Amino acid sequence: MLYAFAGIRPLISTGSSKHTAALARGHHLNVSPSGLITIACGKWTTYREMGEDTIDAAIPIGGLDQRKSRTRNLSLNG
Repeated sequence: MLYAFAGIRPLISTGSSKHTAALARGHHLNVSPSGLITIACGKWTTYREMGEDTIDAAIPIGGLDQRKSRTRNLSLNG
């Protein structure tokens, strides 16, 4: 079998660079005053860290119980 993926990954720009290679590749998490959580950028290889950061931000907003992530060592099929 042959697999391929193509897509556009949104990058955050400060407006000072016109070349995408110079833009930050790390993810950015923002919590608005109303409690809306937005996560942008990131890489396929850091999706678990992005998820953990998002949940860590959501815990106090939603009044959720603090728990240790169960996905850190969870194997994915394939």
